Amino acid sequence: MSGIDNGSGDGRVAAWFDLDGTLITVNSGALWMKRERRLERITRWQYIQGAFYLLAYKISLLDMDRVMTKALQTVKGLEEDTVRRWTHEWFEKEVEMFLAPGAESALRWHRERGHLLLLCTSSSPYESEIACRKFGLDGFVSSRYEVEDGRFTGRLIAPACYGRGKVYWSERYASAHGIDLE
Repeated sequence: MSGIDNGSGDGRVAAWFDLDGTLITVNSGALWMKRERRLERITRWQYIQGAFYLLAYKISLLDMDRVMTKALQTVKGLEEDTVRRWTHEWFEKEVEMFLAPGAESALRWHRERGHLLLLCTSSSPYESEIACRKFGLDGFVSSRYEVEDGRFTGRLIAPACYGRGKVYWSERYASAHGIDLE
């Protein structure tokens, strides 16, 4: 949690939450991969590679920027709005049901005290958008993907919001929104 200097001197507090394993009980990346394979939008080999990367992610043994750039090749050239729509549909049908025990009460506790509720996740901005809407969060930092003329380029806007990248993006967000992280 951190104080926010909003100029009023009232010292609002910001509460940061992760998505996977905090607000939801599952790794949403694994759910996304299963769906993409089921819909045949990724190959069997891409699914196997993704499963390996998820295991390495779980034990922090990978270069997340490299892995995400590789994963982004599966959407290279696709329209951003299409992926946003797919993600929102998927989240509503396959993710939000995994709300973690205690998540609603923790969010309610902070909300009742007027705290700013923020998401900090390695997930996509499209998943973050819908998670914020579904869980009543005020904003988010997430991994970011390069889009030109409405289409994915296949490049990550580094760093990925993972490990030190979470610190990087959170500090930028805090600075832009007057949040004091001290």
